[in-house]
Amino acid sequence: MYNKKKRNAGAILMTAILTLGTVGCAESQIPPMTDSQTRMIEEYVAMTMMKYEANHKSRLVELQQTDILDSLEPTPTVSPQMPSTPEQQEPSDNTTSIDVPEATEKPYTMEEVMELPEGVTIVFSGYKFAGSYPENEEEAAFVIPASSGKKLLVLEFMVVNTSEQEQEIDILSLNAIYGVTINGDYVHRALRTMLIEDMSTFEGSIPGGSSEEKVLVIEVDETLDENITSLDMNVKNDSKAFTVQLL
Repeated sequence: MYNKKKRNAGAILMTAILTLGTVGCAESQIPPMTDSQTRMIEEYVAMTMMKYEANHKSRLVELQQTDILDSLEPTPTVSPQMPSTPEQQEPSDNTTSIDVPEATEKPYTMEEVMELPEGVTIVFSGYKFAGSYPENEEEAAFVIPASSGKKLLVLEFMVVNTSEQEQEIDILSLNAIYGVTINGDYVHRALRTMLIEDMSTFEGSIPGGSSEEKVLVIEVDETLDENITSLDMNVKNDSKAFTVQLL
């Protein structure tokens, strides 16, 4: 590219020289020029030669800069990191070590989870297996039969009003969850029934110093009858929960 442009510049110079040399020889073809016009042509030729020479030099400079940039190693990208946690130092002789107790969840009682009024408590009185409940179907208004291969585990409770005043009970509106854990790994929920004595649907009043019998009914595998080694009951109401070991 440089040689081509150099040849072009040379051609321009030759044209100018020939023009200067032919002034007056072919008047019909080339008009006469004054001294100032001749100097202008000379200056134009000189500037053209300098231009191509300057461009040639500038390309060399650019090429050298490119070579230098290519030889430089790229700047490594550093990913942001979380500040490391300083290592825990051993306390000096003048430092007093303070033990901070671990935070623990507040333990709730069964009465708190079931939101019973002051003075009302629940006492577990026993359990039994049955093919249907109540067992005396002729006198019962509502009977729950066990499914094939299942039996009903009936947990029996006493809801006791230890105060002297009548207390209103509304367990029905809680929609709490009741369940049992049998032998450490068998977990089942209690049925929500229409039994009058169903504790999960109890809504009514208990006079002062009185109690009422209530039950929770759970359908379990019939193989668990006479084969229970441990029994836990679980009650959950929103974020509050309570677990008690019944057996």
